[in-house]
Amino acid sequence: RHVPAECFYVRCRSLQNYLWLRGFVTQWGGSFHEIVSTVSLDYQVRGTLERQLAVRPALAQELGLDDVISDMALIGCDMFFRDGAALGVVFQAKDHRKLLAILGRQRQLVLAEVPGAEAQTVIVDSRRVSLLSTPDNEVRSFYAIDGDCHLITSSRYIVERFFEAGRGNRSLGELHEFRYARQHMQAGQK
Repeated sequence: RHVPAECFYVRCRSLQNYLWLRGFVTQWGGSFHEIVSTVSLDYQVRGTLERQLAVRPALAQELGLDDVISDMALIGCDMFFRDGAALGVVFQAKDHRKLLAILGRQRQLVLAEVPGAEAQTVIVDSRRVSLLSTPDNEVRSFYAIDGDCHLITSSRYIVERFFEAGRGNRSLGELHEFRYARQHMQAGQK
């Protein structure tokens, strides 16, 4: 219910499932951006996006992310991965403080390792949001929290819509089409 209605949505449920999906796609000779657009060159999209968002799945796994989340999903508004997609990761926390510590540690590592990276607090929808960034947007990572939902995204627009959707304003979970698809998926799993 925190995912904006206009976003694509890939529910992973856990970091382990995300890593499995990433590995599965890679094993078949591809990457996520090739799911929607075929290209003949490797633009190192995965590494670029992980660096931009200041999220390192391998480190998050090592720090026990799956133990502190009950759900996670990849979301976004566009799929121009090579040009800097507007995308993010939503986590539902089982343990808010531990999730904050895991994600905070990753953000501190980026600040220490990436020349020119700066941390600041910005106000979005009257809420305090952490922003890590570099002048060239090599790093552009907003970190917003609403209740037990944590969002890391490259897009200020997605942050705005995350807060709005959390208040029930045009959330994906409210769409009839989404509920219809979920109902049929659950019926097919029985």
